[in-house]
Amino acid sequence: MRKPKDFEKLIPATLSSGLPVVEMKGNREMTIEGSTGVLKYEQENIKINTKMMVISVKGRNLKLKYLSSSSLIIEGTFLSLEYIM
Repeated sequence: MRKPKDFEKLIPATLSSGLPVVEMKGNREMTIEGSTGVLKYEQENIKINTKMMVISVKGRNLKLKYLSSSSLIIEGTFLSLEYIM
């Protein structure tokens, strides 16, 4: 099967560039796509590794609602989000 002529245009630039995709619903739920692992998991701080950076989430009552090999969902009350290069 051949790729469509404009295949690169069909894929969001962030996914094809290796950057993580972070989607937030207020300050209560966050989806991160492009994760490569969990570096730290505590109620007040979760650190996620990606290909290009580490994402640090600080807050209260943080927990992983969903975890797969490349994405995750964090729930809780978020107080800060930091991108560490």
